[in-house]
Amino acid sequence: MVVYSRLQRRSGLSLVEFLTAATIMSLIAVAIGSVTLAVRQLSSHAGGVSETLQHARVVQEYFRRTVSAAHASRDFPGVLVWTESDGTATFPDTLVVWSPVSTPAAPEGLPLFSELVVFCSHPIRPNELVMMTDRADRRSVPPLSDLSAWQSELDAFKQNNADTAIVLTSLLRVADVNPGGVGTRRLRPALRFFAEQRPDNNQFAHFEAGQIEWNQLDWPLGLYNSQTGVVRTRCNLEFQLTVPDSEPEETLVFFDAAAVSFIVENRSSGTAMSTVPTTTPP
Repeated sequence: MVVYSRLQRRSGLSLVEFLTAATIMSLIAVAIGSVTLAVRQLSSHAGGVSETLQHARVVQEYFRRTVSAAHASRDFPGVLVWTESDGTATFPDTLVVWSPVSTPAAPEGLPLFSELVVFCSHPIRPNELVMMTDRADRRSVPPLSDLSAWQSELDAFKQNNADTAIVLTSLLRVADVNPGGVGTRRLRPALRFFAEQRPDNNQFAHFEAGQIEWNQLDWPLGLYNSQTGVVRTRCNLEFQLTVPDSEPEETLVFFDAAAVSFIVENRSSGTAMSTVPTTTPP
């Protein structure tokens, strides 16, 4: 009887075995939970980045398409980058493009306001990059030299057309240009345009004054002959978009460029722009 009892084996776990198993299971559960949380966070971040990239593609497509199809003249070289000052800083964050629906009213002069497309941040929601038009305003724009008129006209243009503007993205990064200063916050978008014309109007003025020769103008890619030359206006775009639901806030930077080209003629009385632009890649 004693021998039989010694041969018997208990089917349960001892306290030490139970505690060891419980500890191991707890560690496994914590590890699985951490992996699950990491996967979920990674998936959410990837989704946010994907959404941001999609917003950027929309902005770049509208920007390239509008600038490359712009009309230009000697008085208005296709695009105008408007720079505003805020304190000691300057912000070139408004782009005006001569983009008529059909034939321009004054092909060799200045555009009408109805022929303009304006890229800028929304006047009330600076995190939105919008595209504005006003096809009903048949007034001619002021000369490029009249800066005060342009300032007042653009301010009115933005206010009057803010409700009908096309929102290209609502993810523009904004920053306070008066951090810790006196008064209200002044939010500006992380948005910048830059335009360069070759040859520029200063060179044409020197040519017309007989100070330089036709072949000494800064022709892009050497595109000229004794009778005509190609003028090229290149516009660069830089903007920053935030990644939705990123902690801390994550920002992606994007760059793009587009160009419009048009022909000038070498005439004895000076130079004159042709009325038909020639589109070239940036």
